[in-house]
Amino acid sequence: MKVKLNSPEDISDFVNACGRFSGVHTSVTYMSRTVDGRSLMGIIALGTGKELNVDIITQDADAEAKLTSMLQKFAV
Repeated sequence: MKVKLNSPEDISDFVNACGRFSGVHTSVTYMSRTVDGRSLMGIIALGTGKELNVDIITQDADAEAKLTSMLQKFAV
């Protein structure tokens, strides 16, 4: 999934959404840099206004669907 976080509020909302589910790992990649989706400082370091690639890694299909739905507001 590709997302764009345009403000500090978007970053905060994104990190909070990623942290809501245990057993779900979210990797966020920009160019060659990858950070944990639950890492506020990591996402801030990637910057705002960039197209980021998000990978959701889990065995729980229900949690993945819920998280994907929550992240749709940031989708590119």
